[in-house]
Amino acid sequence: MNAYCEALGIAVPSVEKAAQSRDACSYGLLIAVLLERGGPITLEEAARRIAAAGVGDEGSVLDSLKRCRPGRPPIYRTGDQYALDPHDDEAGLWAFRLGLKPPKVSPMRVAEPRAEHVPLPGPEVPLTLEELGEAWRRYVPAGFSQQRLTVSVLDAHRRPMKPEEVVAYVQARTTWRSLSVNAAQHWGQNAPVRVRDDGLWELQPDHEAVRSARRAVRALVATERRSNQPSREEAEAAYRRLDEEREARAEEMERLRRVLIYGFPAERPEAVVLIDINRHQIETLAGPRVSRTGERLLNYDVIVGLEVRNLLQAIGFDPGQRRLAELGAPQKSRQLNRRGRTLRITTELLIQGSCRISRPFGNRTKTLAYLREGQETKFRRRVEADAKSLLAFHQYGRLHHCVRLRWGFIDETLPAPWVYRDERGLYDLMRRASELDVPLEIVVGSPPGWEEPWSRARRVRVIKEPGGWRYLLSDEDGGYVDEPEIQAARLVDPRKEKRPCDDHPAEARQSRLSGSAVVSDAARLFTLDVFIVSGPVTKAFARENKLVSRTIQICGDQTLAELHQAIFKAFDRKEEHMYEFQVGGKGPMDPEARKYGCAMAGQPFADEKPTGNAVQTTVGSIGLKAGDAFGYWFDFGDDWWHQINVKAVEDKVPRGKYPRVTKRVGQSPPQYADLETE
Repeated sequence: MNAYCEALGIAVPSVEKAAQSRDACSYGLLIAVLLERGGPITLEEAARRIAAAGVGDEGSVLDSLKRCRPGRPPIYRTGDQYALDPHDDEAGLWAFRLGLKPPKVSPMRVAEPRAEHVPLPGPEVPLTLEELGEAWRRYVPAGFSQQRLTVSVLDAHRRPMKPEEVVAYVQARTTWRSLSVNAAQHWGQNAPVRVRDDGLWELQPDHEAVRSARRAVRALVATERRSNQPSREEAEAAYRRLDEEREARAEEMERLRRVLIYGFPAERPEAVVLIDINRHQIETLAGPRVSRTGERLLNYDVIVGLEVRNLLQAIGFDPGQRRLAELGAPQKSRQLNRRGRTLRITTELLIQGSCRISRPFGNRTKTLAYLREGQETKFRRRVEADAKSLLAFHQYGRLHHCVRLRWGFIDETLPAPWVYRDERGLYDLMRRASELDVPLEIVVGSPPGWEEPWSRARRVRVIKEPGGWRYLLSDEDGGYVDEPEIQAARLVDPRKEKRPCDDHPAEARQSRLSGSAVVSDAARLFTLDVFIVSGPVTKAFARENKLVSRTIQICGDQTLAELHQAIFKAFDRKEEHMYEFQVGGKGPMDPEARKYGCAMAGQPFADEKPTGNAVQTTVGSIGLKAGDAFGYWFDFGDDWWHQINVKAVEDKVPRGKYPRVTKRVGQSPPQYADLETE
């Protein structure tokens, strides 16, 4: 069985046939050898086979193979051997270029040759509607100015026309060229078109611009008659068929089951994190449970990871025909100046530029210390945070079909190699939203939080550029959204009806809560003083800010997750992490306290189970009264500990927006301080 050819849906080819293609080159012939063999091969073996096909002597072929960068996609290197990724879009493209695979879309049938035509008249003869229709049969030329478009239409109709008539005639034949009814005001006094007192546009037939327009239109007619191109109807039908086939492939891509894998340490994993991308579920396998990784991976079609092939080899899993999505940097470096200074491009640098995560991966030494000291909960949370950074990077690439390189004066994009050509991206979502006339929900800035991915979402409207293909996003304030800053996007369901309780926030929250949440204290207002007890702050910051606190007011029917968001914003934090509230203990870090946090906060290694979910638990349901204190733990890797004092509980809630910050003491500490420079 030839796994490569089976994945591409082609018969096993021969190198001799590929060598006859005009696109055959050293790299292309190496792909042909791999397709013929159906498995990995060394460059020496490939050179021997290519030489046997009569291309050249073995020594010169080997030198050419070494110079052609043989390890670039769709070929990858494992030791001395080179293998092919048949699921890479480039593999199918090379097979087509080498004549080993038919085109995806059958060629359009061209129009039948027309009978001989009467020679076209000169520029002194006015245009006819038949000539204009033939010239614009397939498209209206982009090189025609608004004045030339107007002259052509008026000349063919041979009468003065209303501006609206001229515009309608042009727009009926193109969506790419725009003509405005106010265009005449920009043409000057000696224009070929005069605006009459009754508002009609009238042509000046003796103007040189009229003769120039006639020559241009008839040149197009002559080109159309020579080229024998498909008719407009045939071309539009072919485009519709192509769109349908692309949509079918996109649907197929959507159905693929994807998993992200992250191992630590990468060379010999003692723990493996698996994130089911479709179901938004995470699982950590540590110690002896790492051996179960292969069993878990059998359920997926696509395996995503950093150095994913090496990682799978380290855990002893053969991916077989599964697709592998490599999250490594698509290129190694970028030249910065003419003197040869280069920037080394890493996955960490690209995550920082794309997702605005300052530290995508935790301190390796600290993580290893957690592992060696048996601090299982801290270790698991640290490696899960690393895996979530990779997930955010992967999802950004899928949304934009590229990743962002930002360093100093550089702000540019690089292709995301794990994205397939027919996958839907942000542009497809914007086009669909424009067609349905529905808004988009987007998350901008930092990646969505794990527990509530759409908690920071905002609605935007899609605006199509007049006469063009570009779409713009406008927020509720009328400002435009910077598309590269978007981390997640989805369509708002047009069938979703507005619920009556949506006009009443308290009732809306009560209707969404379930389980152990109690909402009887909805009418009470809690005033909370939130103090930072400990965290990774510099000595200089600690000297300048003896006390750092925020006073927050929040309603009793609002959830602990909403309190977390209020604290997050109050201390000017940028990147989401897991969190936990400890209630009823003797203070922060009390193991006997009741714990409310993310759904995955207390489950992985220990048998301890959280008391409740912060998303479903309201502030008023946990029994707080004035004078009480409870703990809040943010970022289980860097460990920001807070003490929250209940300053007051009021029975009446003044009108206003809650939660809100009413007092700030001290500056907000940087979320990631540079402690090594002290």
